[in-house]
Amino acid sequence: MSGPGSPTTSYSSGTSDLMALLDQGLQSDQSDAEEEPPGSSAVDNPQVAGDERRAKRQRTDASQPVCPPHPGLMHGMCIRCGASVDEQEETAIPLKYLHMGLQVSAQEAERIRTQHLKFLLSKKKLLLVLDLDHTLLSSTRMADLPEDILPKLEQLLEQQGTGEEQLLFKLPHMLMWTKLRPGIRNFLVQTHKLFELHIYTHGDQDYAAEMAKLLDPNKTFFGGRVISGRDSTQRHVKSLDVVLGADTSVLILDDTEGVWPAHYANLIQVDRYIFFPACVSRFGRSHKSLLEAGKDEDVGKGMLSTSLRVMQQVHQSLFQAPDPGAEDVRLHLQNLRKQVLAGVHIVFSHVIPLEKDMTQHHLWRLATQLGATCHAKVTDDVTHVVASAMDTDKMHWAKRHNRHRVSVNWLYVSGFHWKRAAEAKHPVTQKQVDALLQEPIDDTAAAIAAAGGGRSNDGFGKQ
Repeated sequence: MSGPGSPTTSYSSGTSDLMALLDQGLQSDQSDAEEEPPGSSAVDNPQVAGDERRAKRQRTDASQPVCPPHPGLMHGMCIRCGASVDEQEETAIPLKYLHMGLQVSAQEAERIRTQHLKFLLSKKKLLLVLDLDHTLLSSTRMADLPEDILPKLEQLLEQQGTGEEQLLFKLPHMLMWTKLRPGIRNFLVQTHKLFELHIYTHGDQDYAAEMAKLLDPNKTFFGGRVISGRDSTQRHVKSLDVVLGADTSVLILDDTEGVWPAHYANLIQVDRYIFFPACVSRFGRSHKSLLEAGKDEDVGKGMLSTSLRVMQQVHQSLFQAPDPGAEDVRLHLQNLRKQVLAGVHIVFSHVIPLEKDMTQHHLWRLATQLGATCHAKVTDDVTHVVASAMDTDKMHWAKRHNRHRVSVNWLYVSGFHWKRAAEAKHPVTQKQVDALLQEPIDDTAAAIAAAGGGRSNDGFGKQ
């Protein structure tokens, strides 16, 4: 199979369905339109497409709709009428990850989303958009590896299993190492039963394609649905506008909230998978990487297992509704999220700056999204003091009244694992206080810099 966007690309069933919907809709205005399946010469060759469609237009009844507006472009030519169009004058959504040169109008994209949603619902499926770096895997440039760590990596490479058991890869042609997150094989098998899977990374196209091969060597899960940094309509921002699925039917799995400014309600955020040393400093972590620590994430308790459980619950909840097509997956996800800290009452101590609107602080919002009630001052209802300092009035009050005193990490862990974390495991310690006093890392910028294993590519992932 040729790479995504190649003129000779053969599509998986899911992508073919999308392309068929597009072609069917573009031809539906013409009563005598012959069927032109995706991948035909008329689609692959824009000149042939233009000639053939112009001929068809001449045979069409004058009462039939004509362009403009143009529903879609292929290499600057309207897919319906074959006219050459100035792409700067058309507001179009690029879909070159499905086929090089393909763009569709916002109206056409919405039509496809509506039809595709009906198709997916008939199969009892939703859409799932998956990030790569630090979500499904961890990559690093060979140049970023300390020399003393190389023997350990080579030993792990030799000792691991083969086939689906292989999780560590040395990629000399890309000057990289990649480690897949434990449990990834089962995760993809199980989610594929419930979702149409898409990859969406800020890494470049070559990197995205290479990672897709590691994750899906038999082309079972993703087909041509591999979106890279060049496909985004906004620089350094991910958006569902390039995903041909209704927002009401999409879940997103990503380690970085900040790259999805318009789609937090769709997001299941995971704790970062940091296997290689380079990302420890990049994200300002105080602990060693998994490789340096000589351990790996527990499959049964890890992020993929937790996320799979949440997705299965959301999927079950939505399809148990009388009319799944009228449901919004975001509301089902929100309802499940609010159960995490239901009944918990929180007051913050030395966490939110006094001059700030505390209700807009990200920790206040996180706690509220998890179902907790936040208070500006101590009240009898307060069950937890979330603090970044030990010697405060609120902390002393909590001790006198036998209330929980926890670090901010307790909130994060509860959110990542979708259940109330054990308070005893997250006390406020001097070490944590000192860490919070350090200059904060720009989380989103660090994630973008780490995309593609830190490779410099078209402005994405530059360090």
